[in-house]
Amino acid sequence: MAQAAKEMPGRPREFDCEATLAKAVDVFWEYGFSRITYALLEQATGLHRQSIVYAFGDKKALFQAVLRHYAKTRVQAAIDQLKAPGSPLTNIRLIFDSWFRDVQRRSTTGCLFVNTSGEFGRAEPAFAQVIEQSTQQLIEAFEQAIQAGQCQGEIVSLH
Repeated sequence: MAQAAKEMPGRPREFDCEATLAKAVDVFWEYGFSRITYALLEQATGLHRQSIVYAFGDKKALFQAVLRHYAKTRVQAAIDQLKAPGSPLTNIRLIFDSWFRDVQRRSTTGCLFVNTSGEFGRAEPAFAQVIEQSTQQLIEAFEQAIQAGQCQGEIVSLH
């Protein structure tokens, strides 16, 4: 297990930060930032409020870490798939198939980035920055895959 992110006085707090963030992603994804309570976070992560705050900061700082984790895992997985060897068209289809399966499994949650943008708009610049950077990287990966598909004759431009 990895030690908590911040060193604080008192007894050592040891837990897996990545696993904790993954659990926090799920609960923020389900409830959104505004509806999250520390009780929900404690239940989801198995950590006490003090441990969460010591490791990640306040709820806003934790949510920013959650957004970065979501970008690093989910968005990066999509980018990696789009850049994978083989058929660009197949890679694009695999991304949409994956997202479709997510919608089927999480019928009411949608996309964490879209939900957060709807909840905050640009009112929280730190959240908006993570979302915009990740979205731009994803757009660029889609553009590259589409261009590669066009060069290989798999994707035909209608223009």
